Amino acid sequence: MAAPEGKVKTMVKLLLKQYGAYYEMPVPGGFGKAGLDFIICYNGFFLSIETKAPGKKPTPRQLKTMADIHKAGGATLVIDGKESIEMLEAWLKLMSNKHPSQFFNQEEKKDGESGTKEQPGSAAKRIITIN
Repeated sequence: MAAPEGKVKTMVKLLLKQYGAYYEMPVPGGFGKAGLDFIICYNGFFLSIETKAPGKKPTPRQLKTMADIHKAGGATLVIDGKESIEMLEAWLKLMSNKHPSQFFNQEEKKDGESGTKEQPGSAAKRIITIN
């Protein structure tokens, strides 16, 4: 029988799979940067999730990681049961109708152009402008 946090992780994985979200579950260890239980990209948006057994709270280190993610423009959730799983589903539904590219305009292309420009000293890059 799975531990309470394991059951929460299973619920998160099932919901992410249902929506077709890309996710990773980094292996915790003493090496490298601290992270949360799930790293998710869905429809071009970044979300990281910390799962907990019902009623448990994130550690100070996990809260610091969450603050760093927020500072970088990402979203985080702490999921410890059914109510917070519903929050994840609401986020997935909201992001289903959006894509970060809607906030950008690609440079207008002339007939026959590929939409890329060669940057001095680098490979061709897509040129975008922020609205």
